[in-house]
Amino acid sequence: MGVLKDSADSIYNSYWGWHSSLSNACARLDSAGAYLKLITPDFYWAGVDLQAAAEDLAETKTDIYSIRSQTKLFLYYIEDNYSVTWKSICEAWLKDDFEGRAATIAIIDRMRQILWDEPFNIIWAARPEDKKL
Repeated sequence: MGVLKDSADSIYNSYWGWHSSLSNACARLDSAGAYLKLITPDFYWAGVDLQAAAEDLAETKTDIYSIRSQTKLFLYYIEDNYSVTWKSICEAWLKDDFEGRAATIAIIDRMRQILWDEPFNIIWAARPEDKKL
């Protein structure tokens, strides 16, 4: 597998580890509560379950930090190796005689209308003159 797939799998697996640890901690806390609700509370087994819940929560914290760091590395890798810039888009348009410009401009203009609530500007959306970037 490639770097991106390996990173995605690692993040996915860490998520399930986190989810499992948190579920275990919740179950241990429920169990400790049950021991304390008995007519004669069993503090020993309640303490054992509370200790186990604390360990599960510590494992959850480790898994969450792992997910955070893996996600950061994953996104940095994408940005470093697959970044799309305004210049790369414009160069692709120039190379292909502006193929796909209408759809791109329509999306950009719609986003602009949504963000700024401005009407369509035909001069802004016009085909630019042939100039080097």
